[in-house]
Amino acid sequence: MAKLKTTLGLLTAMTLASAAAALVGCQDTEDRVGSAALNEAVGTVGLDLQAAPGFVLNTVSYTITGPSGFTKTGTIDVSNSTKLTALIGSLPAGKGFSITLSGNAVSGAGSCSGSASFDIVARQTTQVAIKFTCHETARTGSVLINGQLNLCPVIDGVSASPAEVTVGNSITLGVSAHDGDAGPKPLSFSWKASSGSLSSDSVANPIFTCKTPGTVKLSVAVSDGDSAAGCADTSSLTVECSESCASYDSITAALGELTADCRGKVDPSDYIVNDAGRLAPAFDSCPLDANDPARPRMVRILQLLSVQRASDLPSVVQCTAGRFKALKEKFAARGIDQCPSWTNKQVLNPATAELIKNLSPLLPNLEPEGEPVTFKEPWVAPPELGAVKIKSTYSVKIDAPSNQRCGTPAQCAAACAEVFPGFVVPNTTGAALPDDLIMVDPDSWWSEELYSAADPDPNNMNAAFYHQMGFVLPTPGQKYGALARWNPCDTPNPGTSPPLLTSATVTSLCQSEKCNYWAGGSASNPSYVKVKLQQWCIDYKDPTTCLSYCGTKPPPPAL
Repeated sequence: MAKLKTTLGLLTAMTLASAAAALVGCQDTEDRVGSAALNEAVGTVGLDLQAAPGFVLNTVSYTITGPSGFTKTGTIDVSNSTKLTALIGSLPAGKGFSITLSGNAVSGAGSCSGSASFDIVARQTTQVAIKFTCHETARTGSVLINGQLNLCPVIDGVSASPAEVTVGNSITLGVSAHDGDAGPKPLSFSWKASSGSLSSDSVANPIFTCKTPGTVKLSVAVSDGDSAAGCADTSSLTVECSESCASYDSITAALGELTADCRGKVDPSDYIVNDAGRLAPAFDSCPLDANDPARPRMVRILQLLSVQRASDLPSVVQCTAGRFKALKEKFAARGIDQCPSWTNKQVLNPATAELIKNLSPLLPNLEPEGEPVTFKEPWVAPPELGAVKIKSTYSVKIDAPSNQRCGTPAQCAAACAEVFPGFVVPNTTGAALPDDLIMVDPDSWWSEELYSAADPDPNNMNAAFYHQMGFVLPTPGQKYGALARWNPCDTPNPGTSPPLLTSATVTSLCQSEKCNYWAGGSASNPSYVKVKLQQWCIDYKDPTTCLSYCGTKPPPPAL
C-alpha cells in the first residue's frame, strides 16, 4: 500500500506542556485544539486534512505514556481544521515520554499513524515533531477461479404423433436430446401443457390427452443436472384438440331419418355444402309430404339444418357440413350408382305412457327442477334403459338391376347412409334381420311426434321423466332438439319473441317437454339441471329457423 508521506506532510506539530506551565494555567485536563502556526520545519497537513482526493481525516486519536506508569489518551477533532495541532497539558515533568497518533480516513479510504519520544520540563512547553504516515486502502483485488467445464445438453428435436386429435383422445409426444460429456447427471425431462393432461411430465415420450377443444402449447426442458441459469435446453410445439364430432351424431342421425321420411331414400346426392360452408338440401320439397300434410318434413329438415347457426356449438359446421363432405367423397369412391328406397317404417318401443312410466325410475332424480344437482360419481345408464330405447326399422329395396358391389339391400342402404353418422345402428333385437331390413336410432328429442289435448304428450305424463340430453358423451352433451319437443301440441305463432302456443286449450300434459343439461363440475362429480325445453330461433318470424333448446337462456344465433 502507498504511504502518503509527501502529500499529507511528514511532520505534525504537537505542543506538550507540564502541569505547572503558564500556558495552560488553570485549564482542565481535557484536550484543546490549537490554532497556533507550526514551525516551518515541522510541515503542515494539506487543506481540510485531505491527503488525496477521497482521503479525508475527521479525528485523530492519541495515547501518551510516561514514567511511573503515566498514561493519557484523547481525541483531536480536525473536521473543521486545516492543520493538526494540539496543546496537551497536565503532563508530569520527567523523561521517557512517548506519544502515538492514529486516524482512519472517512469511507474506509485508509489509515494513518505516527509516534515520537519526548521529555517534559516543568513550566515549559515541549515541541514534538511526529512523523504521521498514511496508508491508502487497496483499490483492486483478485479472484481465484476454480472453473469446472460442463457441456450443457442440446435438444435435437420434438415430435407429436398425431398432431391433431378430437377431445378425449391422445397424442404421443417425444423429445430427442444429447449431452456431449454425459454429466454431471443423466438427462432429465420436464414437460408442461397449457391444457389437457400428461401421462408423465418427466419422461422423454409422455402421452398427452386432449381435454378441451383448441390449440395446446406443450413445452419441454432437458437438464443434465447443472443448475446454472440457461444450461437446461428448452423447446416447444403446439397440437390441436378438435371437438369430438360424436356429440353431433344425434343431429346427423335425425337428418338421416327426416331424409328417409321425406324422399323415400337416403342418398348423399340429395345434399350439398353451400357457399357459406353449411349443409343444405339439394331439393325444395318432399315427395312423401303429400301422405302426411300436417307434418311437412321439408320444414323439419330446414329447422334441423338451422342448428348450424348455433353460436354455442363451435364445431357444428365442421361436424355436420365438413364431415358430410368428407364422407360423401369417400362414398363416391365406392362406385355405388344407386341407393335403395326406404319404406314401411316401423317404430320399435314408441313413446307411450307405459314406456315413459317404465323408463322414468331408471333416470337419476334431478329435483328440484331448475337447480343444479351434483353427482358423487359419473352416471352410467343401466342396461334396462337401452332395452326400452326407441328405434325404428325400414324396409329397403334396390329398385333397378345393378352391378354395384355393396352387398345386400340393407348393406347398400347402410353404405348410402354413412354420410349421416349415428343414423344406422347394429341390430339389437336379438334375432337376425332380413337382408332388406335396416335399423336406425334417432334420439327422442329429435322426434317429430305431435299431440293434442285429446291425445296428450306421454313425455309429460310422469314428472320424473326428462330427455337425457346432458348425459350424451362427450361433455357437455346435447342442447338442441326438434321444435315439436318445445311445443308438442301445436305450431309456433310467428311474429312474437318468444312466440306463444297458439292453442287456447292446451292442457298441462301438452306443455314443453323436460330435459337435462350439463351444468359443470368435474369429470368425477358432474352437475346437471332439469328444465323445460325452450324455443331458439334464428328469426322468430320464420318457423323454419326454429328449434327447441335445453338450457337456461337460448344464445343468439351465429352470423
